[in-house]
Amino acid sequence: MLTFNQVFFACDGSHIIFISYFSLLTFGSGHDFGWSDSSHRVFVVFGNSTSFLADDEEVAVQAIAEIPEVKALIDSEGIWQAPDWASVDAEPNADEIKYGKELIANTAEYLGPKGKVRKMSNGMNCQNCHLQAGAAPLGNNYSAVAATYPKVRARSGQSEDIPKRINDCFERSLNGKASKTIAKK
Repeated sequence: MLTFNQVFFACDGSHIIFISYFSLLTFGSGHDFGWSDSSHRVFVVFGNSTSFLADDEEVAVQAIAEIPEVKALIDSEGIWQAPDWASVDAEPNADEIKYGKELIANTAEYLGPKGKVRKMSNGMNCQNCHLQAGAAPLGNNYSAVAATYPKVRARSGQSEDIPKRINDCFERSLNGKASKTIAKK
């Protein structure tokens, strides 16, 4: 039995081992994989075998790398911030705003391979690129969409509006199909 309370990484040149927040790991019979050097051993078990351990031997796990502290790249003062989500209910089109966020966050559920509305994309969600449903500062957000479109895009060399740009995302990024009604969604 092992208890892990940190994130551990190890590498033997051909395998990278990642162990994260296991609270209980038991050993039994099956297949195993082990990595070791002269100072410590880290084992990741596939199946459940202890054939690599003596009966009285304990597995020593050493933290190879810890998750670093994330530091801001730029000063947050003056960066666009999405409106407070709690204020949405006061908007006359609150239901449409909530549905829009839901579509961006869970695109595949509605428009994916098993979509409830239509089957027209590869199963990715818009927020795979547009972080936090397009509301994250510096996260490929939607802060300037209304002010930016229509615009001439280099890829097509033509003026494109928002529905055309959304369809372009569906065709290219989501490996799907364009839709004439996507603008309504």
